[in-house]
Amino acid sequence: MLFILNNCLIDKIKDDVNIIIALDLIAHSRRSGHHIVLGERKVIKHLTECEDLSELARSVYMKIYNQLPITREYLKNIYLSIEIFSGDKLEIIKTGKFKTVRLPVSYFTNLSIVCKTVLLFEDINDDTFYKIILRYYLSNHNLSNIRIDYEPRAGGGQNTHKIFSELQDSEERFCLSILDSDIKAPKLEMGNTAKSVSKINDPKKPLCDIFILNLREVENLMPTLMYKEVFESDINKEEAINFLETLDNSELQEARKYLDLKQGLTLEKIFKENLEGEFRKYWINFVSVFHSNIFEKCLKEGKCLETKSCNCSITKGFGQNISKEIEKKYNSKNDKSVSHIISDELALEWNEIGSIITDWCCCSSRIS
Repeated sequence: MLFILNNCLIDKIKDDVNIIIALDLIAHSRRSGHHIVLGERKVIKHLTECEDLSELARSVYMKIYNQLPITREYLKNIYLSIEIFSGDKLEIIKTGKFKTVRLPVSYFTNLSIVCKTVLLFEDINDDTFYKIILRYYLSNHNLSNIRIDYEPRAGGGQNTHKIFSELQDSEERFCLSILDSDIKAPKLEMGNTAKSVSKINDPKKPLCDIFILNLREVENLMPTLMYKEVFESDINKEEAINFLETLDNSELQEARKYLDLKQGLTLEKIFKENLEGEFRKYWINFVSVFHSNIFEKCLKEGKCLETKSCNCSITKGFGQNISKEIEKKYNSKNDKSVSHIISDELALEWNEIGSIITDWCCCSSRIS
């Protein structure tokens, strides 16, 4: 997170011991590399000479002061900042795509708030894939000088709601929760987890926020060529890969956003849904265009004609362990460029996600 120290702290520092405590903790956070700390030269210079601060804190602010010409470049590429001032009222200021949360310095008298940002996932295994997105984003935007670090936490179902609610209500940690939309067709609502967390997300408590994917699940963010590279030696995944390749080059490619890529999709699943429901209408229309010659009889009857079990597979799934397979191929020790395998549509999603995680989880190198 980007912390900006307001000049008004200079005038109040002698009058309020809590400001001294807060500035010491902020210095400790910067020394640990948990956040970026900036300010105008005037305030940072004052802190290097302030004898009320610990010697260690003064040395950290001297390091910040010496690096100001370089680190000020961060301001161009980070769209969320926390301005720390001596007032007592929280404010939110938006200027174009930039957002500043003005927090009273009293918030920073608690050690917890200067710890790493919490990045809350529905599944902890998703962490690996989001790191791939971050490497792509930082590399493609020439931001390799920005470090990213955070405390990953797993939610899952109602547990995501519980953890987010507790963190938000405490107002003692910065937290970004990334949620699957679980939208199964264009006109359908979000899934229960996204809906419940969205309902409690309070803009008046800006230390925590949520980001809901514009697609069904994290698996829908993964490019087809990534699936192909990861499962190239698995003949059981060949049919699913061929389906995605055909879909990507068709006029129906939008359907890729709503597919269940873990379990796949069968006619039986479609026909089990409400006759007038949006899910059934959308996917019946999809199959009628994309697979009409294969499932003509079933479509005509409005039900699967298989007597025992439905074998009418629209597409097979890739299984429940996609993220683990992705990790083997694209882990941090194998920082393979993925730019060549990302479609223009997915690049938009990756850039948006990369930008928001950078805003919340940017940090500086540790000061030894």
